[in-house]
Parts: sequence; structure tokens; C-alpha cells
Amino acid sequence: EGNCEKLDYYLQLEKEAIENRRGLWAYSSDWGRAVVDITDVHYDAGGPHVDDREVLNDEYVVISNSGDTPVNLEGWKLKDKARHTYTFYDVTLQPGATIKVHTGSGADTGTDLYWERSSAVWNNDHDTACLYNEEGELVDSYEW
Repeated sequence: EGNCEKLDYYLQLEKEAIENRRGLWAYSSDWGRAVVDITDVHYDAGGPHVDDREVLNDEYVVISNSGDTPVNLEGWKLKDKARHTYTFYDVTLQPGATIKVHTGSGADTGTDLYWERSSAVWNNDHDTACLYNEEGELVDSYEW
């Protein structure tokens, strides 16, 4: 209360403590964990005037790891409401990294995976993408 001559100094110290996880900012339930979620679904492949079947690799889901530890996605599943299921193989998602799961065909890389389907998965007008971990627990969902 009142006027504090060192207010700016104390605020700078607080900022540094938060950034460096010192003192009461040393604990968070998310630190030391992977936080994997669906950050985008590009469901209208090629845009509104293109048949999705013609550009299946432009239909994709983006999965991100916003945590600070890597996570192996082997056994994880990506599903839609109609229960179309993509099962991840032995691929590791590094902290801060993203990976796209394309509906069509291609050669898997560290940033792009291919479902190898010959038809679209995601409904353009509404659907839900659900991500499940290897124990079958819902990790995240993305609805439109």
C-alpha cells in the first residue's frame, strides 16, 4: 500500500523469477510433461469449389506438443465421428514440434504422416477430430 520506490525493481525480479521458474513459480503441473493436442484441422481440402478426393493430402490434422518433453505417439489414435481411425506408429513428437496427418498417400517424414486413404475423412460442414493416447484416453478433440 502507498508509494513504493522499488516497485519497478520488484516487478523486474518477479518477471525474472517467472521466466526462470524460481521461488513459487518453480512448480507447474505442465512442466516436465508433454502437452499434446490438436491445433488445427484442414478439413476442406482444396477449398469450397474443389472435390476433396482430388486433393486428399490437403486434408490434414495438425498435432502439436506444447510441453517441454518429447512424447512417443506409438499406439495413439486419431478418429472422426464416423470412427475412421488412424493409428500412429513409432514416431516421437519433440517439444514445440508439430506433425500433420494427411488423409492421402505419401512418404512419412518427421513432420508429415499419411493415412493412405483413397477417400476423404473429415466432413466439411461439421465433424470432430479426437486424439486418444495409447491407453485409449481422450487427450484432445477439435470440433467444427
